[in-house]
Amino acid sequence: MFNPQRGENAKPHVRPEVIAFAATWWHRLPACDFNPTGWKPMPLVSCAFILALASSLFAQSVCLPLPRLLTTMPMGGTVGSQVEIAITGENIDGANELMFTHPALTATQKRDADGKPELNKYVVTIAADAPPGIHEAIVMTRLGISSSRVFSVGTLPEVSQSPPVTTLAKAMPLKIPSICNAAM
Repeated sequence: MFNPQRGENAKPHVRPEVIAFAATWWHRLPACDFNPTGWKPMPLVSCAFILALASSLFAQSVCLPLPRLLTTMPMGGTVGSQVEIAITGENIDGANELMFTHPALTATQKRDADGKPELNKYVVTIAADAPPGIHEAIVMTRLGISSSRVFSVGTLPEVSQSPPVTTLAKAMPLKIPSICNAAM
């Protein structure tokens, strides 16, 4: 091949086997009818379109934050009772509904003296026919449904310890068998 910049007897830039592969592969691609030179730009157009589509798909993959239910305190209740629970989590601002995987467990948002809903506090009613065991609690927010958290329904009596106790003299007596819910 003659190349004025490299001299008359310069070797080609591309290896011959690559050129042979391209020659056998290139004729299989569809040609554009409007091109009088015989150049086949269809693979380039296809690749450019696919790359533009892929980059626009990745550019549009902006996600909203997912709501996560982290704690329910207390973590359960006794069959046939009502329990006031407080929930905590990430991105659960404006949580308006607490739901459970079993229909015998229902929750309503706790109201203050003025009738306004208290933030992240619910009154859970556990029906007398609710099956004892582990059920899942989820929160419905404006961002969607949160991750689930375990809520235990049992038959043992439950008590809650509100202020943390650090001495034996202030310890709360517990009947055996019973469940104590407390936060540190």
